[in-house]
Formats: sequence, C-alpha cells, structure tokens
Amino acid sequence: MKLPQDFQEKMARFLSGRYLVYGPDMLHRFLQLVVFPVGLFALLNRSAVAAAITFVILAYMEFRLLSRNTRARRRENEWFLDHTRAIRKPAVAWYRGRKDRENTYFTCPNCHTIHRAPKGKGKIRIRCKHCKEQFEKRV
Repeated sequence: MKLPQDFQEKMARFLSGRYLVYGPDMLHRFLQLVVFPVGLFALLNRSAVAAAITFVILAYMEFRLLSRNTRARRRENEWFLDHTRAIRKPAVAWYRGRKDRENTYFTCPNCHTIHRAPKGKGKIRIRCKHCKEQFEKRV
C-alpha cells in the first residue's frame, strides 16, 4: 500500500530535526532494559505502582526520541555515561576478556582506559596512550 504524497511530506516535516533521526543512544537502550522487567513484574503481580513506573519510563523514552532539543538529549546521555562509567568499564573489560582467548584486558590506573596485551608475555611495562601514565602488569 502506497501512502499519499502529502502524508509522506507531513511525516518528513514532523520528523526533521528530531532526536529520533539520530537513533537510540545508550540512555535509551538502558531504559529499554529497565522497562521490560518492570513491566513484566507489573503484569504478573498486577502492581499499579510498577505499571505506573513502566508508563513513566515509556513516556520519557518517547519524549526523548521525539524531542527536537538534541543538545539537551545529548547532555542527558553524557550525564548517564559519566555516572555509569564505573560499572560499564569493568563490564566491557570482563566481556572482552571472556571473548578473546589470545589477549588479556586491563584498565589504566590513572584514566581507566581499557588496554589489551597478548597473554603469556609475563610482566610488561605499559604506557597509556591516553594519559601517558606508565605502569607494570603481569599478563
């Protein structure tokens, strides 16, 4: 079924400049992960509070996607990334380490940048590419 030309133009005008065009960011993906178990809990336990929380999270997600204020949405995502860095960095390093059998992953003690080194090299001296800090690690 082909949509009328004027409807397509109206939709293109409506969506132009909205955050939806740039796609979901990390905050949106996190909210998707949170809303599913909360919604499932609300459905199974018939909890009005959990259903209201689910509705609020879904409304906020849609508000962010349809917002034209991309600068504010970018700031929100940067705030989220800054405040979850302590959790995300070790999780990423752990995941990479589980996947990669030939290398070992570790973080810089100064700037917490993730580095990689081949396994079985013994004790090595590393210079961080980001902050230029030197440290030793056994790999």
